[in-house]
Amino acid sequence: MLVARVAALVSQQGRGRPWTLLLDNRVLPAAIAWRTNLTHQQLADPFGVGQATAHRVIDRLTPVIVRLLGPPEGSRADLWVVDGTLIPVEEHAMTARSKNYRRSVNVQIIIRAKGRRVIAVGDSWPGNCNDTVVFRATMANQIAGHRLLIGDGAYRSAPEATTCRNKSKPFAKRRTQAEQTIACSTTSRSTTRNYGTSLKPTGISPSGRVCRTAAHV
Repeated sequence: MLVARVAALVSQQGRGRPWTLLLDNRVLPAAIAWRTNLTHQQLADPFGVGQATAHRVIDRLTPVIVRLLGPPEGSRADLWVVDGTLIPVEEHAMTARSKNYRRSVNVQIIIRAKGRRVIAVGDSWPGNCNDTVVFRATMANQIAGHRLLIGDGAYRSAPEATTCRNKSKPFAKRRTQAEQTIACSTTSRSTTRNYGTSLKPTGISPSGRVCRTAAHV
C-alpha cells in the first residue's frame, strides 16, 4: 500500500538516471531509517548497495513519505511528550563535546503519546546545552496553548512541561527523623559511659533504628 502511494508521487517527478534498486527496495530502507537508529552503512549492506546510494534513497524519498503523512492531527486533549536527543555531527562550528563523548547537537522533539507521531522538531543547538535551555529557546512558541506536555527531570524549570514528582521524602521530615536518631544514639552512649551498664532494646526510631536504654546488670 505504501509502495503504491509512493510510486504515484514519484512518477510525477519526471525521469532521470535509473536507480540501482527497484522502488520496492527503496521505500523499505527509507522507512527503516526514520524508524530506527541505524547508520546509512548498516542500511545499505542488506540491499547490496553503497553508503552513498542509501543516502540518496533516503534523501529523495523522505519528502515523498512526509507528503503522504500530512500535517499531524491533534487536539488540546492529546498527551504530548518532549525529550532531547544528541545527534553526532562532524561540523565543529555548530557542535560541542557532549555526554556521549562525541561532538553532537541537541535537538528537542515533541511526540504524541498515542501513536508516537512526531508533532514538532526544534532547531539544533550545541550538545553541551541543557535540555531546558534548548527547549525554551526553540520549542516554547510551537506549543503555545497546549498544557498536556510531560517530560523527564531535565525540564523541571520549564513551566510549559510537567515533570515526574520527586519521590524522596520532604526535607523537613528527613531532618526530624535524623534529629530523633541522633538524640537516641547520644542518650545510649552517654548512659553506657556514665553508668557502665548494659543496654536493652526498648523501641524503634522513625528511621528504623533500635533505641536502647540503660538497664543495670
